[in-house]
Amino acid sequence: MVQWPSLTFRQIMKLRSSKAGTYNQTGKIPYTCLVDPYTLKNIHTFQGVSSKSIMEQVAIATKALRQEHGKGIKRKTIAKFNKAVMAADAAAKAGDWDKGFKVMAKVAPKPQDLPEMLQEKVKTAREALVASARARLDEIKNMEPRDAKRALSRFMSKAKKTGFTDEARELLISLKAS
Repeated sequence: MVQWPSLTFRQIMKLRSSKAGTYNQTGKIPYTCLVDPYTLKNIHTFQGVSSKSIMEQVAIATKALRQEHGKGIKRKTIAKFNKAVMAADAAAKAGDWDKGFKVMAKVAPKPQDLPEMLQEKVKTAREALVASARARLDEIKNMEPRDAKRALSRFMSKAKKTGFTDEARELLISLKAS
């Protein structure tokens, strides 16, 4: 059995049966190759080379990928977006939709300037906020008038950016009239 620093036998076997194992055409361990993260195709295969030659090939591949796909996204940025999406989701569950929109606006003031992956995250988070506010407004419509008035005034203070304030205002006026 071949030993590899910081990897156990199980981890090596698991690696061989993973997607990463499909790149190994030689069947030998260790196996090193560069993979295009967009197409998942093998860019370059290494056999018994030094770390310096690997770094040179990485630099060449990075340059080519940046030309083809633009600059990549840092993991730190993705983590920041994931944290903001979770905060917006928590705000929606708490019924504070404006807070959720503020969180998303803080990390994405101009979503159209972001990479497509992050634009999707922003879009999904905003759609979830609007859907949550819509669900709460529908709940309020099915309440007793006295409880609905109280709930609507709270709803209107927390859902200004959802686009439902006019509908909520009209519902409140109709409840006061009845």
